[in-house]
Amino acid sequence: MNLKKVMMGLMVVLMIFAVALPTQAAVNIQKQHINGLPKTAYANGVGKPSMIVLHETANNSATIENEVSYMSRNWQNAFVHAFASDGKVIEIADTNYTAWGAGSVANRYAIHVELVRKGNFTKAYGNWLDAAVYYAKQYNIPMTFNTGKKGFVTHAWVSDQLGGTNHQDPIAWLKQNGVSMTQLEKDLKAKYRGDTIVSPSTPPVTETPKPNVPSNIVVGAKVKVLPSAKKYATGQAIPAFIKGSQYTILQTKADRVRLSGINSWMYNRDVEVMKTTVVPPVTSKKVYLPATASTWRIYGLRVSPVKVNTKAFLKPAKFGGLSYTILKSRGSDVYEIQTSQFGRVQIYASPATGATIK
Repeated sequence: MNLKKVMMGLMVVLMIFAVALPTQAAVNIQKQHINGLPKTAYANGVGKPSMIVLHETANNSATIENEVSYMSRNWQNAFVHAFASDGKVIEIADTNYTAWGAGSVANRYAIHVELVRKGNFTKAYGNWLDAAVYYAKQYNIPMTFNTGKKGFVTHAWVSDQLGGTNHQDPIAWLKQNGVSMTQLEKDLKAKYRGDTIVSPSTPPVTETPKPNVPSNIVVGAKVKVLPSAKKYATGQAIPAFIKGSQYTILQTKADRVRLSGINSWMYNRDVEVMKTTVVPPVTSKKVYLPATASTWRIYGLRVSPVKVNTKAFLKPAKFGGLSYTILKSRGSDVYEIQTSQFGRVQIYASPATGATIK
């Protein structure tokens, strides 16, 4: 056989093989999927997202490992698909299914990618864009920016155009590091084409801790959000149902705290540390839910027991009434109980609801 023909045939085979290869990410994406996440199809079906929502974490001190760890413990409140830092990208949720990253409307269409603040901004920014573009090409999402339910959008655009959320990231953080929305769009297009982007000239912005932080503002402390509180540290208005409720401090910075059940930072001046009174566990009493109640709300342990934070429903009527041993009293007719299906939860059982304690 003619050697030239053999070589030509081999080249054709190699070209066909190369075209058939799946899209490769420019950055290594490590998969560390959180166990137990819901498997909800997109509006167009499983494995058919049409948007990439671009987020940033709003946390100068948290590493990518910190962010992944926090979300693995608190995903019931919110979760995204991936985080990008200066050294790696970690995917925590299967991108074939929805995540809870930017309101109910956008979530039905979007893959969510978070930019981690801590570390070298330029490297993290590049990895963030690489990951976003990789996902877009994997699912044939077009190169458009802030135009609709197809293409790349910022969390801020979702808040303004689709609702269901009020965050304005990543605008402020990118601006502080020399990246405008015009530049972001330009860099996305360059990455989409496979070009090299020009690194921002502005050095990363780091927050300088302020002195004289109150000694009682510590992780684990119980605080109440003051009625006078108006805005989160990230600028969004604080909903009325948040005010007056009690939360646990999960993380602190110089002038703000991150609270259980709230996915935004709160200024120290807007919270009041509760007096350190310990309510002893109630182990000899039970809460009885009447058979007349068709459903009864229960809540996770890290959230305020209000309607918006409902975790699930018990069904007393179905079983002719239910009773549970009280493991702990939280005060104000709120108790911790152990359920077989939902684990340890909170329940509101004031006499006015028909519940009895004995």
